[in-house]
Formats: sequence, C-alpha cells, structure tokens
Amino acid sequence: MKTPQGRPMLLELLAAILLAGTGVSAQIETYAVDVEAKQPAVIDGRLREECWQGPALIKEFQPFRVDPENPMPATRAWLAKEKDALLIAVECMEPAMKSLLLKATEHDGKTWMDDSIEMFFNPAGDRQSHVQIVVNANGVVMDGISDYRGAGLDLSWESGLVAKVQKLGDRWVLEARLPFANLPLGRPGADWTFHLARGRRAGLQTQLATSLKTPINMFADLAAFDVLRGVSPEGLRLSLASYDFGDCQAGRNEARLTLKNWDQQTAEVVVRAGLVGRETAERKVVVAPQEATDVTLEWELTEADAGASLVIEVLSAGRTVRKLVRQLAAVPPMLGKLERSVFYLTGSEATAVRFPVQIAARSRRLLTVSWWLADQDGRCVASGFTRALGPEAVLRIFWSFAENGRYQLLRRLEQDGRTIAEARDDVVLIRGPF
Repeated sequence: MKTPQGRPMLLELLAAILLAGTGVSAQIETYAVDVEAKQPAVIDGRLREECWQGPALIKEFQPFRVDPENPMPATRAWLAKEKDALLIAVECMEPAMKSLLLKATEHDGKTWMDDSIEMFFNPAGDRQSHVQIVVNANGVVMDGISDYRGAGLDLSWESGLVAKVQKLGDRWVLEARLPFANLPLGRPGADWTFHLARGRRAGLQTQLATSLKTPINMFADLAAFDVLRGVSPEGLRLSLASYDFGDCQAGRNEARLTLKNWDQQTAEVVVRAGLVGRETAERKVVVAPQEATDVTLEWELTEADAGASLVIEVLSAGRTVRKLVRQLAAVPPMLGKLERSVFYLTGSEATAVRFPVQIAARSRRLLTVSWWLADQDGRCVASGFTRALGPEAVLRIFWSFAENGRYQLLRRLEQDGRTIAEARDDVVLIRGPF
C-alpha cells in the first residue's frame, strides 16, 4: 500500500474554493487542547482525574438527520493530553439506558451500528489521511485508517486505543487513551483536524449527532472537520512522510519509507520491519536537519503466513515515532489461476496458457515453470517448461494428441533446482475450427 504525497486533485481544490466562497468554511471551529494530565489517567470511565474536572471542550453536539419531534439527548466531550497520548472523554445522556443497542462484541466488529461514539482524527492536518475509531457503549472498539483522501478504511490498522465505559442510570460515559505512536502524524506543531459523532440506537429510532457546525453529508467529510490545536507530541521532531509495504507476496518483500526530519539537529533513527513473532529486519539511518531520507528494509513472507501481522516501527531518541501494523488477510498463491479453463488448439500454432506468478520482486530470479498435461487415464500427452521472467508466465501447448476432452494440467514452479510451488488444474481442450 502506498500513500501518495501529491497535492489534492484539481476537483478537490475547486471544491475548497467554492466552499470558501459560500462562507461555509467560517463555521469551522478551532479547539485548543490546553489541559495536560499531571498523572497518568486511570482509564475506567469514571472521570475522577483532575484533567476532566474543567468545562467540556465540546459542550453540545448538533443533530444530524434527527427527527425534530424527538430531541437528541445531550452529549459533551472533553479532550486532554499526556506525554505520549491523547485522552478523550464523552458523556452521553440517555433516558432509555435499558434500551441500548449493543450487538458488536468483537474487536473491529460493527460498533457503529450500536449506541456508540465515532472519533475521526486527521493528525497531519492536511485533510487527506485520517483514522476512524468507533467505541460502543460496552467499550468494544473498531478502528481503521484511510491513508489518503478517497482510500477505503483499512481495518487491519490498530490504533492502540484503550477504552472503558461506565453506565449510570441516566447516561453512559466513555473514557479513552489514544497513543500518538500509531497515528499518521505530520509536521511537529501542526494543527490536527477532527470530528466526534454520536450514534444513538436506544429509543424508537436511530438518532445521529455531530460535533461539527459545518453542514455535512457524511461523518467522514474531511473538508468540514474542525481544527484541533495543541495536540502535537512534544519532543517528536520526525515524521513518516510516506510508506509502502512492498509487494506483500511470497518471498523477500521490500518495505520503503520516507522520513522527514523537521529539527535543526541530525536525527538518528532505527527502523524495524517483520512479522509479529518472527525475527525483524533492522536498519539504522541518520536523517539530516530539515531533510527527507528514503529507507528500505526487506521482510520475508510465505503462503503459510496468511493471517499474520506485519509491523514496521520507526524509533528516534528512544521513542516510537510511528508504528504501522497491517494484518495480511491473505497471501496470493505463487502460481496464480489460469486465465480460463477452456482452450482451442490448432495443428499449426501453439495455444498460449497464461497465469500470474505472484512472487515478491526481490525473489524473482531463475524461475522455471515445468508442466505436464495428462488425460483422464493419467497418461502424459504433452509436457514442457518455460521461464517465468515477469509477473506472468505463458505455457505454449501444441496439438500432439488425438482426442478432444478434459485434461489435467500440472504446473510446478522451480527455483535453484527445487520445487517451490505446485498447482493442478482441470482444463478442456478442443480442436479449433481452423
């Protein structure tokens, strides 16, 4: 997965200009997080810490698609900060506590369908990348990241959020700690943009509320997010400008990162990459003041690693600058599927049988595909081999046998004299009309 660093597309720029011309941008609020916890907060939903005793940062939420005859119960939110994390508390008044809808029970479940709080943060302040975290009234968390504007939400990303909920007779209260380490941070000191929302399912019908005063069509409307000032972690003068995990195919993959040093001093950085529970690759680099440096690391992957998690961690001055976690839900088989299963053969020309060879680019060397074609009785009627020089291999079959019908094609991918993958496919061969 690669994050583009280009400027917003022309249409987005035009939309921003039009938005400014309508005066809607004037409704965007700026909030300052000027409360810092003197002691680490105990995340238990009780809001006993001193950092929660002042007035709420967001004192009211605006109705969003709510029936005017059924007012939305009051919602308030507080934000505070620790050295390495943002603290969030939200109080949801609820006259129908016994009717709370709470179906999601597992991490990354459909918590947004329950009584819940949705949190959207754009820590880079560029209104491009954002994270979405939804916590239901039982404290079950769904979290995902969109690496650039328009990208789908990647639920394999982990925020590291710790959340607890306290239920009272007339309300439920969320308290949470969001570590900075896993967030897509930008330039140190930059303002964030953000949005908090509430989904209420208790009662007769769904009610939604937003912390935004700017009109929106959906919760993840980055152009309408409010500004959040004073959150940037102290002492972190390095950011991850872009990253690419590589091919994410079997073999030696190459992760590529670009690090930006915003400080006036040289930054010494350690970058690690690897699958959870495995030995990690590590590189030490020096990033010059006010400069960007590209870093590459190799990491190994096999087809058996489907479901494993890849971790890339950037550390500087003894602190985690950024931690990327991606679950590899599936690893493509090295020998991909045939483009089709029915082929016409002629007596004078070879028929091309194409299929992908899905191996990481750095492991793509001296690859050979040997193949055998067998009839229904198991007799080999044709065979051959071909070099796999790119991401696609092509077998060429000549008509050297008499019968139309069903056959089995055996393919073996070989490297350095050993078989590294094998596939069997049922195919139908028909003598062509010419």
